This record gives sequence, structure tokens and C-alpha cells, in this order.
Amino acid sequence: MAATLLGALALATPASAAPANDDIVNAQTVGPALPVSVAATTVGATGESGETVYGNPATESVWFQWTPSVSTAAIVDLCSSGFTGGSATFGIGVYTGGTTYASLTKVADTAGPCKLQFSALAATTYKIQVDFLHAQGNFTFTLHTPQPPANDNFASAQSLGESLPVSVTGSTIDATWESGEPPALGGFENSRSVWFSWTSPITGQVQLSGCPFETQPGSAANMTLGVYTGTSLGTLTEVVETNNCTVEFPVTVGTEYKIAFSGNIRGEGTFTLGLRDAPPPANDDLADATVIGPTLPLAVQGDNSFATIEAGESALPISGLTDDSHSVWYQWTPNVGERVKLNACHLDQPRLGVFTGTTIASLVVATEPQSRSPYCAVELSAVAGTTYEIEIAGDSFNDGTGPFELEIHKVSRPVNDNFADAIAIGPDLPISVAGNNADATVETGEPAPALYDEPIATVWYRWNSKFNGPVDISTCGSITSDFVSVHTGSTFAAMTRVVPTGEDQPGACVPAQLAGARERFTAAAGTTYWIQVSSPSMGVEGPFWLTIIDPNAKPSPPPGTVPVVTKPRSSLKRAIEQCEKRFKGKGKQAHRKRANCIKKARRKAAIARCRKIANPSQRKRCIERARKPS
Repeated sequence: MAATLLGALALATPASAAPANDDIVNAQTVGPALPVSVAATTVGATGESGETVYGNPATESVWFQWTPSVSTAAIVDLCSSGFTGGSATFGIGVYTGGTTYASLTKVADTAGPCKLQFSALAATTYKIQVDFLHAQGNFTFTLHTPQPPANDNFASAQSLGESLPVSVTGSTIDATWESGEPPALGGFENSRSVWFSWTSPITGQVQLSGCPFETQPGSAANMTLGVYTGTSLGTLTEVVETNNCTVEFPVTVGTEYKIAFSGNIRGEGTFTLGLRDAPPPANDDLADATVIGPTLPLAVQGDNSFATIEAGESALPISGLTDDSHSVWYQWTPNVGERVKLNACHLDQPRLGVFTGTTIASLVVATEPQSRSPYCAVELSAVAGTTYEIEIAGDSFNDGTGPFELEIHKVSRPVNDNFADAIAIGPDLPISVAGNNADATVETGEPAPALYDEPIATVWYRWNSKFNGPVDISTCGSITSDFVSVHTGSTFAAMTRVVPTGEDQPGACVPAQLAGARERFTAAAGTTYWIQVSSPSMGVEGPFWLTIIDPNAKPSPPPGTVPVVTKPRSSLKRAIEQCEKRFKGKGKQAHRKRANCIKKARRKAAIARCRKIANPSQRKRCIERARKPS
């Protein structure tokens, strides 16, 4: 027994000794002269009884003590601390008072941002707490006075000259709020603003951009762009203010404009400020709508870059249309009365509206209400000889500007659009059929293809199984990421979705880069299975492959029976290739459009990957993060 205990003690790893400044009473003295930069560690550190940092329990905190000889603003800065404990949340607190946590008075604290600024009074002793919140490592503790950018104040605005285009780099690191600044920049607590001045060489419209905004660790990426006229903060007149990455505004030759960039929730980092000529498209206004058609089908190439929105236009009954939208107009007078479909789903979060009328005030919606986003595909019972005004809009916050295609065609429903007209397939395996859900509808009461999803553009198949055992059913390798769902029951009300235990959505394709969806279930001979194929989003329906195979079958089905994809390219790779083909060239405009197109493709691919997460709450959070503008 004794030998065993001694052996165990010999093998045990001794706990790291706590740092000398682990407790408040032993806080390490620094300064008083600034700047201060000292090596430190939280390895082995602990939290004292009741100790918190920004409401979080302090678990590995260390303390520093500073008594300034003069009153000054000071910054605890861990942004370049070189913390060796991996990814961690920065926790910083500044206090005055005694030598126990309960006796301290908080001056300021934060959890997340890597720096904290406070106002220090001469001869006052400050206790400074550092805790990386459940992470331990070595770091450099830095305390310094603010070093704001040269253009921190309005009177010191950086001149951008009198030319176009303009592109300069800027910084909000250590930037401050100035009394009298416009409230939109964030106010005393949150504003991190810098100023520029520019005199317009033209009369027309220009685009101002402030991206990318690369922030310091834990610093908010929220930003505000403001453009004003006036010679002092007290005499400013707003031209435009926005939290978007880009904004267009009218300019007059010879007029000086004051431009503010602010990380408006204490956002500190670097950014690129750009100005360029931004003439609106020829069909920017309803009165200048581009005439198209009348013969169908139509495929019209358009671009709403730099487009504006007319007075009263944001009040039109189109979901998501705002004063920040960018809209263009088309006019179509059909020569045949028929049911048609309009689609402009090539922008990110586009809006498409179809109206009758001749002015913004007199427009009347001509289509049925759109039931779901992205509100870019609608059907219309067109009347011969009636003139329709077609609006296509997007906003810069969602990258909803750029080239697009407006497509109009006569509606042609798939033969298996309705459940009652399901196409019989099989019964023998393997099964391979080419399908198409373009112009498909959704019947009342149709089941959802997967948890948290809703049926969109569905078509139906019927399989009377002669097979017992596991089968893989998929649309993998299709152009779009269609869902495939399997049900039993002869009516919608009596249907039961066939899903393996613990699986609540279509499974992943193999390889994972393929578009489409896959699901495995155990088939029972003599059972009739109803197979529903549904689009992932409005306006993206089209051709697909539907396959059902025995995953354990050997050898593989002969060529031609099941679609064979040689060296398959991912849907994301195909989308990126299309972006590169559509926006060729080395100019800034081509580069921007190409980058926005690729960004949109990556976002869609990320959402598709999120949909394959089994856990509902994790999947929902994943989708929300993927959809959040970066």
C-alpha cells in the first residue's frame, strides 16, 4: 500500500505555483511614468472569493497597481500582449479602494475587447485586474496614454484632395469622441471617430466605402459612415449617415464635404476609405424604365449598382424595401394573356415587384402576395396589352447590388407537381430518374421536407418497394441543393416522414462538396413510399437527379443506370468559377463585383453546410452566423 502511494505521488504532476501578483493585496506595482510594458503570467492564477470581471466570475486573475503622478487618460492594452494561452476572452477591470475585492470601487471594466480606457487622477492608486476567463498563459501587460490618429478631431480632418477616385487607409485605434459630434457616430461612450475632408470635382453622384474594417480582438465591427457640409461641428448639415459598408450620395462641384468614419460601438481597428464616381443606371427611375419584350421567354441582363430610390418608393408594398435600397425599373407589355413567372434571384436578398400605374404614387401591385423570402421570384396572370412596371431592388448592407438577370417565361407545371400525380419509379433497385421542379407549386397541407424547413416548389414520386433493408435516396450531384423527403401514408393528413432515429433532416452528400441532399432509411418490401423533392429556396428550382440505391450492393450499378460524376466539382467551386467568368477584368469595379459575387456564393455554401447539422439549436445558430453580414 505504502509503495503504491509513493509511486502515485512520484508520477503526479505538481500544480503550477500561483503568480506573485495573484491576489489584490500583492498587486504588482507599475509606473508611475507611462508607457508601461511588463512581462506577466496567469499560469497557476486563481480568483479570490466573490471576485468578478464584467459580471463574470474571475477564475485566473492577476493584479497590477498604478499611482499616476499627473491626471491623464490611460489605456490598459492587451491587444499585442502575445498571450500564449490560445483563444481567450479578454477580461479587464480597473478599481480604486482597499486590498480586498469587497472593498474596491469599480472605475471601469470590460470582457471581450482587448483594451480598456479610463480617466486617471493624480496621486490616486488604481488596482488593475487581468483575467483571460478560463485560459492561462504568459502575456505582456501594457499601460499607456491614448495615441489617437492625427485626424481624430474635426479640426484636424485629413484632406483627400479634389479628385476621384480616392482610396486611403485609416485607423480608429485610440480614437476619441469629440464634444458636438453627430450622435450617429456613437456618442461619448462608444464613438471611435476620425475625420476626412474632400472637395468634389464633379456634380453628380459618388459612392463612399469604408470596408474592410479590420478590428482588434474582441472589438465590435459595427461602423458608421457620415457625410456632412459645414465648417464646424456646430454648423454641420447631414448629407448622409449609414451603418452600411457603402453608400451613394449626390455631390456638387466645388463643395467641400466632411466625412466621418466611426467604430460606433467602441470599434477600434483599421479600414480603407474609398470614393469613386457612381453614376446611376439609365433605368434608375420609374419614368426611365427599360422597355423589354413583349415576346417570351425573356432573359434580360441588368445591374443596380449605384441605383437610387425615388421619393415614396420605400413605401411600396415589397417586403424589405427601405430608403437604403437600390432599385431599377423595367416595363413590359405582353401581347398574349397567360400565366408567367418572373425571376431575379441572382442578387443577395433581392426584391422584385410587379405593378401597374405610371407614377410611384399610383402604382398598384399586380401579383399575389409573396409568401416567403427572398422575394425575388413571383408569378403573374399577365393580361395582353397591359403595361407592367417591374422593380428590382437590393441594398448594399446585404451585398444586394450588382449584375443580375431578369428572366420571364410562361409557366409550365411539372407533370408530378401534385401529390395525386406522383410518378411511379422502380420498383427494382438501383433507381435513377431525371426530374425538374421548375414552376412547381406547394399544395395546402404538404409536409415539411425537414425540421425548420418548409416545402418550396415540390414534386412527387411513388415507389412500391420490393426491397428489404437500408437504402440511400438522394439528389446529390444536382445543380441545386434540393431536399429529398420520404413518407408513408396516402394523404397529407395521414403521412409519416420516414426518418432514422435521431436524424431530423436530409443527410450529407458524399463527397460533401456535391450539391443536393441524401437520406438513408430502412425500406420494407410491400410498402409504398411517397418521395417529395423540394427546393432549398425560392427561385432556385430546376433540374435534379433522384437516385435510390442499396448502399451494400456489389458490384456498383452499371454505368448509365445511376448518374456518374467524374471528379465532381463542388457547387461552391462552380459558383466561384461562374463569378470569375461573369466579372472579368483587372479594374476596381470588376474586382469589387467579382469579390461580392464570390462572397455571396460562400455564404450560400455555408448555409447549406449548416442545414446538415443534426442538432436543431446548433443548426439554427449556425445559419444565423452564416447569414450575418461580415
